[in-house]
Amino acid sequence: QGNPDGFMPMKIDFKSALLNDLKSFKWDENRRPRKTPFRKSQTTVGPRLFDRSRSVKELVTEFDALHAEKERERRASMVYKGRTTDSNEVKMSLSATQDDVEAIISNAITTLDLISKGLKSIPEKIFRLRMLEHLHMEDNDLVFIPEDISKLNNLKELALSSNNIITFPNTVGKLKQLQSLSLARNRIVEIPSEIGDMKTLENLWLQTNILATLPKEIGKLACLKILDLAENNLVILPDEVGGLESLERLSLEKNKLHTLPNTIGKLRHLIYLSVERNKLSDIPGDVGMLESLEILNLAKNELSFLPEEIEKLSDLEELYLHCNLLKNIPPGIAKLNDLLVLSLYENSLGNVNFDFSSMYSLETLQLQNNRITTVSPSLGNLKALQHLNLSWNRLTELPVGVPELENLQNLQLVGNGLIDLPDMSSLKVLEKLRLEYNRLREYPTGIDHINEVELTGNQILEEMVPDVDGENKQKKNQEQLPNLDKQK
Repeated sequence: QGNPDGFMPMKIDFKSALLNDLKSFKWDENRRPRKTPFRKSQTTVGPRLFDRSRSVKELVTEFDALHAEKERERRASMVYKGRTTDSNEVKMSLSATQDDVEAIISNAITTLDLISKGLKSIPEKIFRLRMLEHLHMEDNDLVFIPEDISKLNNLKELALSSNNIITFPNTVGKLKQLQSLSLARNRIVEIPSEIGDMKTLENLWLQTNILATLPKEIGKLACLKILDLAENNLVILPDEVGGLESLERLSLEKNKLHTLPNTIGKLRHLIYLSVERNKLSDIPGDVGMLESLEILNLAKNELSFLPEEIEKLSDLEELYLHCNLLKNIPPGIAKLNDLLVLSLYENSLGNVNFDFSSMYSLETLQLQNNRITTVSPSLGNLKALQHLNLSWNRLTELPVGVPELENLQNLQLVGNGLIDLPDMSSLKVLEKLRLEYNRLREYPTGIDHINEVELTGNQILEEMVPDVDGENKQKKNQEQLPNLDKQK
């Protein structure tokens, strides 16, 4: 109740004090209480001052008003699904009503999550949130974007993927602060030329739409780092794409491209380029100017050759050329000293006379499903190689260099015509050896240390086969050898 001598003011829990002391009060509407818990004429409760001279009824009314104000503040700072927020970010629960939206209009909302709420349009009141920086409306039923979207002058991120949007307005170019725009998995057929006005845009996600062309103005996005155009109907890229001087990642999978523009060589900061599942029949030599490129995916096209300039990609680490029409390994690949992964399966490779000597970083080599009969002895120089797949080819003997691959962990030789194998004890770290569907008559020697050995479909009559625990067991293999002419 305070210091009776010093009469010092003190902060108290007004509600608790009020409820406790009301029990001893005797009062009516016209009288003051006979005693009061307050020692000073004014007592501080929170941010307000209550005068002891007022009646208890007046104090109760004041308290109710304070409680109502606190409730409004609580509703205005509701957190989306329990996620935390800070002083400069307010996230509204989308179970909130329109009254809730009105309650937060005057607050400095910077992030608004409206994900998976079945919305068919963007509520107009959202356009009043002039401080909004991040708007997430993925997985709704939106069909269009209102022109009023341009009123959100401070917007930095707009995520509208997985809707039914067909077009979006020209006014999108007025979003001068926008850094990330996601319109993936919609039904967009055209991009407005005004997109070139979005000078600060860094990420543009347009995959899985119905785009057939791109506006040439897209080349004005000098800050763009990520451009994803996968799964559209693009037939050609404009030459202006070479103006994307900051681009680091370009995804063009599952389109209808027959070639790439020569200007692609201007993308000096490009790290990742994927043109998988298109109709490419050639690649411009300018691709050799992509000095920062680390991953190049040209798989599942119609390529029968690669330009010699491919050898200039000195930083390349992964090269995917599977499912094309290549008859020889492009010689320029031999100079890619940093290459870690080379995928050439399902081509038309015959004799592999390729010189592997300088590819000392290669860890994975995929050559399955070709027509390979011989492999250069230089294969043994791949001292870093860990995974080698030569399955479903036409080998009758193990390539000479294989026993020299001291770091090999996984060797697959399924579906060839191998009759016998040399001693494999030199492959000390080999963990998996697949030899199914060959013509082996004797159990290979020097493989007791290998954890997993597959011999199904051979002609081994009866051998003592060690299991993974090191114990011997008899195994009869009665399966017939399949037709080796069937490559796939």
